[in-house]
Amino acid sequence: MRCWRRVAAPLTRVKGKNTTDRFQEIIAEDQPYTFLYVPEDLIIISSRFRGIEPAPIGLDYNFIKWYVPQGEQKFVDDQMITYEH
Repeated sequence: MRCWRRVAAPLTRVKGKNTTDRFQEIIAEDQPYTFLYVPEDLIIISSRFRGIEPAPIGLDYNFIKWYVPQGEQKFVDDQMITYEH
């Protein structure tokens, strides 16, 4: 706790960086276990969606590029911003 108080106190940039680095080292050394397990996900997406590119980091990393072709859209909002694909 003392170390954290030093991090929170106003310090010079260099001293604050050193204290923060040491604080992170202590946390890393004292952690009870490391999370190495990622549960499997079952992701179901309608076949209407296009632009989905699965990757090792996950399925939804590029969700901003997903789209549904205009002829297959079921829900249309007049106020919605549309992008050309």
